[in-house]
Amino acid sequence: MSTGSIDQELVDELLSVCRTAVGDELRSITYFTEDEVEQLYLRSDLERTADLVGTRRPPRLVSP
Repeated sequence: MSTGSIDQELVDELLSVCRTAVGDELRSITYFTEDEVEQLYLRSDLERTADLVGTRRPPRLVSP
């Protein structure tokens, strides 16, 4: 999957780490900042038309 602002080497490393941790259940990897959202990986049996921004939740503050 092509990426815009993310280095492909970083994308490959993230995919490898996520696949190792989650296995075949990994559905997608999404990179986001306040200004952009980029889908780095999407499992082949899922639709690319999913609303990435709509699934993003605001960050939670966690007290120590």
